[in-house]
Amino acid sequence: MFQVLILITVILLIYVITKMSRNSAGVISSNQPEMVKCSACGLNFPDNESVKNGESLFCSSECSSKNGI
Repeated sequence: MFQVLILITVILLIYVITKMSRNSAGVISSNQPEMVKCSACGLNFPDNESVKNGESLFCSSECSSKNGI
């Protein structure tokens, strides 16, 4: 009987620990920069790292110069 009680306790602890870890992992910080796509190569990168050339956004100056804009 004592072994069954220990087994139930262990299962309950595993359930509680996994429930807590899922809740904390789902929280995304709101201070993250917006992700944008490079107009030349299609790479996704943070907006604050973009090279702007007119209306287009590029991941680097190389992509900007390759596009000829």
